[in-house]
Amino acid sequence: MRAVKPAPLSVPLAKAQLYDAQTAEVARRVLGSGGNAIDVGANRGEILREIISASPRGEHVAVEPLPRYAKGLRRKFPTVTVYEAALSDQPGTARFRRVIGAAEESSLDGLGHQVDGAPTEYFDVNVMTLDQVAPDPVHFVKIDAEHAEYQILLGADRVLAQRPVIAFELGANQTKVWDLLTSRGYELHRLFEWLHGDVPPARSIDELRHGVVGEYFFLAVPSSPSRP
Repeated sequence: MRAVKPAPLSVPLAKAQLYDAQTAEVARRVLGSGGNAIDVGANRGEILREIISASPRGEHVAVEPLPRYAKGLRRKFPTVTVYEAALSDQPGTARFRRVIGAAEESSLDGLGHQVDGAPTEYFDVNVMTLDQVAPDPVHFVKIDAEHAEYQILLGADRVLAQRPVIAFELGANQTKVWDLLTSRGYELHRLFEWLHGDVPPARSIDELRHGVVGEYFFLAVPSSPSRP
């Protein structure tokens, strides 16, 4: 019997898997064996698993608004503090949109991608801030929250003051995210460039995205004292 070749990955899926691998490698380099991390938009726990592997003695937090996934994270990762919540700049309650069959596209209502033809359902979700859920200290943060990254960073004064490395999706409010992070002493990089050597940080949001078709996941690193 001839072996059946697996179907090739779609370009978006292949890129998402590449970002996951790069983010996991960043976490390994940053955390050592005891650093603390936050996984915002933990989903099924793919990156969280790598975080725990990299830093088994660390204090880790996962944030996941979808109840079924949050329950699964608690079951699979009993040493992790799991918050069934969305993050934003102010605590409270908000309407959340679940995209059925494409959970990774789910978002706070009014944010995220519009998925043509996909059924959706809405429910109220608890909203917290990054400062509320963060361990102390925090060394690494991953944010994959479907266009809520700016609002999340607005609610992170204490976290940003601790200067963790932040791997994040950049979907909306791109200039505002750039201005917020650089004003707090961060340099922004493409993941693959930071991982492969001493590449200078981008000098503007346009340079960060220039020439990289479809790039949407980046890295914020505390500025080097040797750089202006």
